[in-house]
Amino acid sequence: MAFRGDAPAAEAHYRQVCAARRRVLGEHHPDTLSSRRELAWIAACQGRWQEAERGYRRVLTAREGVIGPTSPDTLTTAHELAWAVANRGRYREAASALGRVHAQRQQVLGTDHPQTLSTRHELVWVRGMDGCHAEAETLYREVFRARRRMLGASHPETLTSRYELAWALAAQRRFTEAERISRSVLAERRRVRGEDRPPAHRRHRLRARNAPQRRALRGPSPRLMLPSRTARSGLAVPTVGTERSVPSVRRSAPAHDEGRAG
Repeated sequence: MAFRGDAPAAEAHYRQVCAARRRVLGEHHPDTLSSRRELAWIAACQGRWQEAERGYRRVLTAREGVIGPTSPDTLTTAHELAWAVANRGRYREAASALGRVHAQRQQVLGTDHPQTLSTRHELVWVRGMDGCHAEAETLYREVFRARRRMLGASHPETLTSRYELAWALAAQRRFTEAERISRSVLAERRRVRGEDRPPAHRRHRLRARNAPQRRALRGPSPRLMLPSRTARSGLAVPTVGTERSVPSVRRSAPAHDEGRAG
C-alpha cells in the first residue's frame, strides 16, 4: 500500500494486523515482530525518524532474544535501525552499526550476497554524508562492480550504486564526470523501466541527502535523483535481493528487502 503513495492507509492496515497478531500469537511471536518492523518502516517512510528508531530498537532487542543476533531477520532489523539513525544525522553512529551488520552478513551470507552488498552500499552512503567523499567514491566503485557481476549491469541496485557514485563525484566538484554518469544511468533506467524519477520511498532519502550536501558545496549542485534500498539497507519497489533503504535502504530506505521477508 505504501508503494502506491498511500502511507497513512498502509499504516492503518499494519496497525490492525499487528494488534491482531499480538492478541492471537503474543508480543514476541516472529509474525508479530514482522508487523512491528513494518510499522517502524512505515513511520520512516513518512519522515517520523524518532518513532522509527524507537520501533526498530524494540524489534531488534526482541529478535535477538527470540531468533538470535545473527539471524537474517535480526540483521535486516539492525540494518534498518542504522538507516533510521543515519537519517537523524548521526552518521558516525550509523556507520559503526552498519559496519557490524556488514561483518555479520559476510559471515552468515557471504561477501557478494545481495543483502551484504546492500549493507555495504548503505555504509558507503553514510561515510559520504559524514564528509568522506573520496573514500565514498572508491567504495561506490567497488560496490558497483560487485553488483554488476552478481545482479547484472541494468539491475536497479546496480544502477543505484552507479548513480550514487555520481553523487560522490559531484560532492568533490567533479561535475562534468558526475553529469555524464547521471545521464547514462537515467537513460538506462528509462530503457529498462521507463522511469523518470526515483521510486517513492527513495525520494525522502534524496531530500535528506541533498540539503546538507548543497550547504557543504556552498553553491548549486547537480540534482542527482536516485534510482532504486538498502534497504529500505538498509530503505524502489522491492526487488529480490534488495532492501528498503530504504525507505536501502538505502535505503537510503527505507532499502524492500529480499522479497520483504520478516
